[in-house]
Amino acid sequence: MESSQTKVAHYDDTVVRQFSIMAVVWGVVGMLVGVFIAAQLTWPELNFGIPWLSYGRLRPLHTNAVIFAFGGCGLFATSYYVVQRTCQTKLFGGPLIPFTFWGWQIVIVAAAISLPLGYTTSKEYAELEWPIDILIALVWVSYAIVFFGTVAQMDHGIWTVVDKYFWSWVVMVPGDLFRQLGAVFLSDWFKKDAPAWTWAFPLPGGKLLGGLMFANLIAAHLVRFRLTWKRSGVLLIHSGLLLLFVGEFITREYQVEQRMSIHEGQSVNYSEDSRKMELVFVDPSDPAVERAVAIPESLLKTATGKISDPRLPVDVEVVEYMANAKIADHGGPRNRATAGLGKAFVAVKDKEVSGTETGDKSDLPAAYVKLYDRGGAELGTYLVSLYFTLAFDKAEDVTVNGKTYQMALRNIRYYKPFDVYLEKFRFDRYPGSKMAKNFSSEVRVTDRETGAVRDQTIKMNDPLRYRGETFYQSGFQRDEKGTILQVVKNPGWVIPYISCTVVGVGMLVHFGIYLTQFLMRRAAA
Repeated sequence: MESSQTKVAHYDDTVVRQFSIMAVVWGVVGMLVGVFIAAQLTWPELNFGIPWLSYGRLRPLHTNAVIFAFGGCGLFATSYYVVQRTCQTKLFGGPLIPFTFWGWQIVIVAAAISLPLGYTTSKEYAELEWPIDILIALVWVSYAIVFFGTVAQMDHGIWTVVDKYFWSWVVMVPGDLFRQLGAVFLSDWFKKDAPAWTWAFPLPGGKLLGGLMFANLIAAHLVRFRLTWKRSGVLLIHSGLLLLFVGEFITREYQVEQRMSIHEGQSVNYSEDSRKMELVFVDPSDPAVERAVAIPESLLKTATGKISDPRLPVDVEVVEYMANAKIADHGGPRNRATAGLGKAFVAVKDKEVSGTETGDKSDLPAAYVKLYDRGGAELGTYLVSLYFTLAFDKAEDVTVNGKTYQMALRNIRYYKPFDVYLEKFRFDRYPGSKMAKNFSSEVRVTDRETGAVRDQTIKMNDPLRYRGETFYQSGFQRDEKGTILQVVKNPGWVIPYISCTVVGVGMLVHFGIYLTQFLMRRAAA
């Protein structure tokens, strides 16, 4: 019996190689054209009297080749490579994948022919004529379908990537990434089984870039823009963008997302954080009230000695904590557990799930913990695991001085001053299939502090809002007799609506000012 399985992903790197090769080709072409027209500034006769080779016609070809041909191909290659490995799945889109490559190459060739011939809109960096623009639009729409379709194939969220890259000040990029890229693009030079490169280098994270953009907007208004009525629209637009930055920061730092799982006929007064764990000791003497003392995961990871607290029934020494582990049947000498349920199993450290794994994979933390009574006597080494909590739905019994406590490694619980009772869970499928059509939960909320009772049906687009929290219909239990609710508390939820309104008003004001000026000039003429 294994608690997790390893799934090997196979990626579509053909289009990655194609774009990478053409990025090099167009880069060389674009830079050679740049050198040629630069030389014409000193020796104008280098155009040989041929209009097609004049500076005015070749300069837009140079900029388009370097920016859109070289840079565009590099962007396509990078994004197609990264999105597959981030999402742990192949590219979505079928024939749209090669269309993005060949369509973009046709755009570049068309630009290379039309610009020297003098067919241009005379708008810098937007010189290409409308038939080519239509093809560009089709290529980018196809790219969007491929990219977002690939992302949509994920079974799990992308939280790990978001936390590491977008919500950090500085990102330490592992040097081994370049060896892996080399193995994809130049497999003869970079062997996939070569030793890993252990060095890393820093890059600015999302927080740093966002902070710089925020500061840039403020500085632009303080230094460059004069506060006049003609610029009031621009001021409103930028104010809305700044407010959006503020709202996103508040949401990130203070938003709390949890889940509440309830079976039909069951009442629950707590929600759980699916990404944080705790080692809990429960006094079961009063079945009506859960008296629990918990050790947070952060302490389990960092503790070097005994964890001692007067509220705990025992002292705890963490022998080993594993953020993700495989649990297998084993009772041999490799097993370090000397007491409890863990004597029949063994935990083996496993690679952490990226947050984008397929097949409903998720981390299953486990730990070997040694327990001591208050006199210092050893009570044994126990294996605790989220797998035990989910698979057996029972806690480990620990007896201390004749009193029995329940110990479990579980998701952190947040208790509410109210109870949520699931009266009925409704689940409908599309006719002739197993696909979910819709599902809803009929719940009764009973406030223990005020005595208020509230009945509501929670649907996909009809959440329950109570005591500053919003309960969304998220999923359902495997037996289809229970519901899973997403519980969200976001103090900054209204800020994006305000910011979008401010931006919209600013755009209308800006348009109205220039429309008025245009009409006045026309009337005067």
